[in-house]
Amino acid sequence: MSRSEAVSIGDWLLAETVRLAEERDGRRRDDHVATATGASTETGLVRRIALRARALPGTDAVRADIARLARLSCLFAGGLLILAAVAGVLAATASVDARQIDFLLAATAMLLMPTLMLAGWLAVVITGAGRGASGSIAGALLAAACHRLGPLVLTSEYSGDILEAAGGFLRTAPGRWLLGCLAHAFWIAYLIAALVTLVLYFSVVQYDLIWGTTLLNDTTMVALFNGLANPLIALGLMQPVEPEWLLAAREGTGVGDGRGRWAWFLLAIIIVYGLAPRILALIASAAMATIGRWRLTLDTTQPGYLRLAGSLAPTTTPATNDHAPARTNRAPRNRPANAQGRPLLLAIELEHEPWPPTIAGIDLQVVGRADDRAGREQILAALQALDAPPPALLVLCSLLRTPDQGHERFIDRAADAAAAVPLLVLTDGTALARRDANVDSRRADWQALAARVGGKAVEFDFGYPDAAAIARLQRWIAGYDE
Repeated sequence: MSRSEAVSIGDWLLAETVRLAEERDGRRRDDHVATATGASTETGLVRRIALRARALPGTDAVRADIARLARLSCLFAGGLLILAAVAGVLAATASVDARQIDFLLAATAMLLMPTLMLAGWLAVVITGAGRGASGSIAGALLAAACHRLGPLVLTSEYSGDILEAAGGFLRTAPGRWLLGCLAHAFWIAYLIAALVTLVLYFSVVQYDLIWGTTLLNDTTMVALFNGLANPLIALGLMQPVEPEWLLAAREGTGVGDGRGRWAWFLLAIIIVYGLAPRILALIASAAMATIGRWRLTLDTTQPGYLRLAGSLAPTTTPATNDHAPARTNRAPRNRPANAQGRPLLLAIELEHEPWPPTIAGIDLQVVGRADDRAGREQILAALQALDAPPPALLVLCSLLRTPDQGHERFIDRAADAAAAVPLLVLTDGTALARRDANVDSRRADWQALAARVGGKAVEFDFGYPDAAAIARLQRWIAGYDE
């Protein structure tokens, strides 16, 4: 995979959150600007998907929730390490509860669980278990749990999708390595706390370390102790051991002269066989997690991304495509001489406005709403069936929508079918301003579209009617130009 196709963890979570929401609820109706932003770059599909996700309205709250989730994850990891340290202290305290310590029992208590968990982790890494996606039942249960828990810890409307996306991240390569880092850090904190506790106990209290066995004979035990001690001796952590010294600690016989050596033997075993492997595994996991973050990408075979691929295809401009049609303004349309009846009103992809609206002083005949292909075809058929052209064709448009070629073609065809002047009434300017969008730029885009279809555009707020805008519409309907 090319580094140019890699995305940050934040962008990955944002894109996956959007994908999960859109696969469940469908694409948002106000995603035109975001889709155009993603298609405006010549980078790969993964980067275009990430750019679109960042440009979608309302994703600022999602990004804030992702940052909050990162902080909560750090707090959870810190709490887990504190819990590990407490467990280590308790394990060490239980091992030295009496003045006479069973060496084998103490070593087993300190090392058994960390060693078994490390062996299990190595088995998963070597065999690759757990790399596949979760099964349908498990995945459905996880999604349900995320959507139930999400609103309790996060604040955006996509809180459940964010948690579900985070669960998906943990199944990626860097996610699995980060989980490995947390597991290794847990056992490192456990072993360090246990070591420190043992050192403190051995420093202030005299303990006799003994060993005993019911099934194994002395020869076997001496061989076992030698096997454990030889690596420590090779590392210079302890002196060579003698069979007599080892046997002297059986059942506490003659242990007084070797208390210090036995205490250090126990500490060295914990360091070499417990702590050192975990530190090496942590370093390896951190390195692999870093590499995985550099290579993190989106799975573009997901249905949600496949549906976006066509919309996010890089756009070409007339400067780079000799066959692209030039977008020129047609001659301004004039009020037809045989116009009669009332001006017509239709709407295209409204968001918030009530339907049908009223404009004081203007008697309108409602044609319908062009929210989909079927609605547009019905409106065009109705306009073509008119006995005489109307004085004007008012087209109610939302500034929350980015005007595109589909809007332009429909308005142009509608004006041709009605043989009337298209007058674009632009609404939702206040709602667009609340989204911190550039209202002036969007207004200019719609005015440019009106000019290209031979019409005019005026902004109108139905909640606070503007007398000047109404007067302008009345003059245009009457055929007076400005």
